[in-house]
Amino acid sequence: MRLIQMCNVGNIVGGTAACAWSVTKSLPDAEHTVVFRSAPTKETREAFAHCKIEVAKNVEPGLLEKWGGDFLLLHNVSPENVFWNQNRPALKIPVLQYVHSAMRRHAGADLTVACSLFLAQRLNRNGVKVVYQGVPCPKDTAGNGSVRSGKEFIVGRICTPCAKKWPGWLVQFYQKLSAEFPEIRWEFVGCPDAFRPELFRACHQQATFHEAGWEARRHLNRWRVLLYHNPDVEETFGRTVAEAMRAGTVPVVDNAGGFVEQIGTQNGYLCSDQKAFSAALEEQSSFELWSRKSACCRETTDTLFSFRSFRQRLLESFEQAVGFHFAGR
Repeated sequence: MRLIQMCNVGNIVGGTAACAWSVTKSLPDAEHTVVFRSAPTKETREAFAHCKIEVAKNVEPGLLEKWGGDFLLLHNVSPENVFWNQNRPALKIPVLQYVHSAMRRHAGADLTVACSLFLAQRLNRNGVKVVYQGVPCPKDTAGNGSVRSGKEFIVGRICTPCAKKWPGWLVQFYQKLSAEFPEIRWEFVGCPDAFRPELFRACHQQATFHEAGWEARRHLNRWRVLLYHNPDVEETFGRTVAEAMRAGTVPVVDNAGGFVEQIGTQNGYLCSDQKAFSAALEEQSSFELWSRKSACCRETTDTLFSFRSFRQRLLESFEQAVGFHFAGR
């Protein structure tokens, strides 16, 4: 199969391009062309070195013929960026639209799928199938393996370096937690430079900051807990949570959005207020309790979010889209 994927942003950090990358890894036997609507970064080009990379603002028949493909997979592409105006494209090849956010409109396709049930319910459309992403096991470049020291309690936060993901009230949130748990070492990936001094003081100088990047997930292998609190921004899926669990890192996150579909009582904590976050960290201060949760995290994600399971979900969706396409739906 020759698969063409289209992404809006040419940055593998914090965007749908990460999902497109997972598609290529889940289908290693296919020929992959990945099209970006903006120039891909150097890091993105390196991550997609095993693929043919193209840059184009819009999907046009002439370009599709030039690239060659048996199937077109769109990632959150709007109607303005395709040449067809009707509900479904009049193309020679089937089209699957993979929706990652609740945009006002998405380009029509033979089949539309959503990255989570949370998002599917907010699209207000009938028959939107849920297709969970596959995520990799974060590389353990430091050789930590699956064992963290029972004496070391590291809690980390990782997300894109934009202001809405790092609201000012986090200072007070971490100030309270740091005072309650002086033994915790805090690590932050993607924190904007201007926000670091305040957060460092809030954590009583027990904080380390790392730059955002495709390889930044390696830090998950050292963390006991991934903590994420930002109720102002509901994550439609929460890819980082799935990646953390694949590394055996226990998620302690908001009881909201796509997180709810990934986390149960055995593999993490869904928290609704500061008291719940504190209680979760208190439990995870026990290395024995953490070890049990960590094992459950790996078991859950190896089954649900592996490339193997993602491959099966993708192929089933492709087959369904092909059926709709040639049936003239």
